[in-house]
Amino acid sequence: MSSILGTILIISITLALGGLLFGYSRGLFNNLSTNENLYTQYELLSSTGGFGYLQYTLKK
Repeated sequence: MSSILGTILIISITLALGGLLFGYSRGLFNNLSTNENLYTQYELLSSTGGFGYLQYTLKK
């Protein structure tokens, strides 16, 4: 019985510490990122000989 209780205690402590670490790292890296509005444009182009290619443009 005590081994089951010890296992449950160790798992709960590990999960609590993992949650704290996750919350800390999320707050730490959240300040380093910025939001940008990006616009995409794509066009399927064909050339002679039956070949084609996709032109993809990413703009700020």
